[in-house]
Amino acid sequence: MVTNYGCDTPESVKYTIRLVKGRLLTIKDILLTTGASESYIYYIAHMHLRNAIVIIILLCAGPACTYGQDPYYIPISTNTGLPSNTVYHITQDSKGFIWIAHAEGLTKYDGHEFKTYTCHEQTSKPGTNIVEDKLGRIWYQNFDGYLYYVENDSLYPLRAQNETIGFTPFGIVDSEVVVIGKNGFDFFDIRTLKLKKRVNDSTSLYVNSVCGNNAYYVTLGEHCLRLAPVTTSKNRICIWATRSLPTRGVFSPWTREISMG
Repeated sequence: MVTNYGCDTPESVKYTIRLVKGRLLTIKDILLTTGASESYIYYIAHMHLRNAIVIIILLCAGPACTYGQDPYYIPISTNTGLPSNTVYHITQDSKGFIWIAHAEGLTKYDGHEFKTYTCHEQTSKPGTNIVEDKLGRIWYQNFDGYLYYVENDSLYPLRAQNETIGFTPFGIVDSEVVVIGKNGFDFFDIRTLKLKKRVNDSTSLYVNSVCGNNAYYVTLGEHCLRLAPVTTSKNRICIWATRSLPTRGVFSPWTREISMG
């Protein structure tokens, strides 16, 4: 009896096994048909007949078993419960949940069900820029520039946030949430979500921002700012500025440290 390991066994293999069991051919004769070397045949000859049959199956039927395996996937769309097919951002949190920002807001997917988070304070639902903070809260930002976070399975606005200049991605640097508002940079405490510091500046020329490597980068025309924690001093943020875009990560000509206390 030939065991089926999840694929069809070619007729040539079945015939070979029958010949081996009936001992109508020697093992050497059979292995020669697979292109085995003389040294390999010598090794096989000293093995038990049952082990030899297993190896012959692998040699002859292996390619047929592994051919054309399709990857397993689950389609996610409005047909399966997603509120909108217009998706702006997808990420996975530390617990394995999938978070999707789309035209109808923010949705969590656990592999079986979808849950969409909304609140009355939302100025609009479409958004992007999903981020998980160190406390496990999930943040996202609507295209008006306002921030919302999920805590205890409910959505809340960042109530201390001031009027925005439109959508400019926020960032989380060390223990601060950094937001660009009409009056400059606002720094919020990551735990209390209260405003800790405002750096007044003309933000009308800011065109883009990005957060990465525990730093927040902002471009304005040909200029670039980098905000990052001061490694030698707690509760301080340093701003590096350039008169032109940086080359190879070198920021100059001036720096400024800001106390978050």
